[in-house]
Amino acid sequence: MNKVERKQVAVGYMTVIIESEAGWGTKPDGYMVGVSKEALDKRKVQFEERNTREYGLYYDRMSFDYDTVELSDSAVKALEESDTGTVWFNSTSQFVKGE
Repeated sequence: MNKVERKQVAVGYMTVIIESEAGWGTKPDGYMVGVSKEALDKRKVQFEERNTREYGLYYDRMSFDYDTVELSDSAVKALEESDTGTVWFNSTSQFVKGE
């Protein structure tokens, strides 16, 4: 009989970052990954504060939906080292296990 080794699965939450620039419209600009939905909610508030004060007609905004994602080992390490429990990644290959 074959024995399957079971390992703990590292799960996080992700949302798409939307870039907006006056005259150009909007486009996806990476992904914010968090250890929890609450960490992403707090980071979203920081984003909105920065957008209003610093960037005017150009800003990045987190989408409203969160998806569950199985994290790669390197993403887990980055999240553990983060002060906010969130990390911005440019592509899914940087944080999705097996990509």
